[in-house]
Amino acid sequence: MERRDISRLFHLTAGRGIALAREEIAIRNLDSQEIKGCFFVGNPLYINQMANADRNKIEGGLLGKINDPEAAIRFGTSNVDEFSYWAWRSCGVVNLQMVLASINPNFNKSTMDLVREGLDAGGYDVAKDVGWYHKGLIKLANQYGVRGETKKFIPSSQLAVEIFNGRYVMASVKSRLKDGHILLLFGIKTDERGNLAGFFAHDSNGLDSEGISKFISKSDFDKISTRRAILLSIPHE
Repeated sequence: MERRDISRLFHLTAGRGIALAREEIAIRNLDSQEIKGCFFVGNPLYINQMANADRNKIEGGLLGKINDPEAAIRFGTSNVDEFSYWAWRSCGVVNLQMVLASINPNFNKSTMDLVREGLDAGGYDVAKDVGWYHKGLIKLANQYGVRGETKKFIPSSQLAVEIFNGRYVMASVKSRLKDGHILLLFGIKTDERGNLAGFFAHDSNGLDSEGISKFISKSDFDKISTRRAILLSIPHE
């Protein structure tokens, strides 16, 4: 059994138990905050990782060529093949880009700029092509003064606590893409009893549905969550 398969098996078995134990603690912690209604850590700018490409110009379905030169330019490259490759694989970078563009009005890096910087930081192995490494994304965030921390086996209620404590959450979720997807969580909603009802998120892909400020119920989020996340702490002057 390969190392990656062993890691996946542990995450699905022992990791699930760890997450359940943490969930009970997080629920008590969240309840003690007496949150009623909605809470937002911020209102991040929305950026589409496909650069709002024309869907009719996507050839071959998922991971196919995006034959839209204008979208490629918006992405930050004049090379359609380069755009097509990275647009499908840039959710982690775009999550970070949304945060950086929101906290710094002078931030003007394109998605392709950050992809290249992320590659320099060792964030992606093109040969293996298995998704962005969280450590690489954190290193990229650190370069812009944003402190990142990776978490495993983290349940949804704990993510809500982190948001309430002022942190953006880049949450790994299952998707139709082979290596999953990342959502930017920036708000929570509780019911009248203070129980977590769900999250407000930006979905950078935005192909299947509107990705801006979408509400995801806790039950729906728990179905897709891999219980892995990057927590981003924003510096305060």
